[in-house]
Amino acid sequence: MSVKIPTPVPSEMSVYFMSDEEILANVGDRARSHRLAMNTTQEELAAHAGVSRSCVRSFERGDSISTGNMAKLLRSLRLLQQFYDSIPPVEVDMYKRIAEQVSARLRATRSRKKK
Repeated sequence: MSVKIPTPVPSEMSVYFMSDEEILANVGDRARSHRLAMNTTQEELAAHAGVSRSCVRSFERGDSISTGNMAKLLRSLRLLQQFYDSIPPVEVDMYKRIAEQVSARLRATRSRKKK
């Protein structure tokens, strides 16, 4: 079964020309802006999220952190729903999938021994 990759719309196009480091730095800047708009310190956010202050600092700097810690921070910043909604579910046509499975090989054949 092949997965169709959606074509980015023009408003999202700029992210495809950014390096991973630039994207993480921009995400960190946005997270910092949200934290400051909530009038919350790094220490307060860390305590609320259940992570260390250095984790918050790393996230805001654009350094890599675990996805678990990112989810905790986004939840505390009230951004987890937007993040979750930004990745749409894959819609599967069950009839097409069943037809592909029927016609697909069910198992591999063993190599034959040469005599």
